[in-house]
Amino acid sequence: MYDRASESYWPQIFGTAITEPAKGERLERFPVIWSKWKLVQAKYDQAQVLSTETGYSRDYNRDPYGSYRENEEDADNYYTNAVWIRLRFLLKKMS
Repeated sequence: MYDRASESYWPQIFGTAITEPAKGERLERFPVIWSKWKLVQAKYDQAQVLSTETGYSRDYNRDPYGSYRENEEDADNYYTNAVWIRLRFLLKKMS
C-alpha cells in the first residue's frame, strides 16, 4: 500500500513501512471476523452497514473472497490433494 499522508510504502503482509519517512513504523492491528451479515446481526445487535452506495460498480451482496472460503469448508480436500500430488510427482534430486 502507498500512504499519501506519510509518503511511505506499507506492504500489507508485513504491516510495516519499508520506506522513509515512516520506515519501521508498524500498523495497528485489529481483529477481523469473517462472517455473513445474518450472523453478525444475530451476535451484534448494534452492528450497522455504513453504506453500499460507494459510487463503485460492485456487488456488496457477494463475498469477493468466496472462492477461498468454499474450499476451507472442505478441509479434508486439502490433505487429499497434497497426498495425491506427492504420489504423482516424484521428488527431484539435487546433484
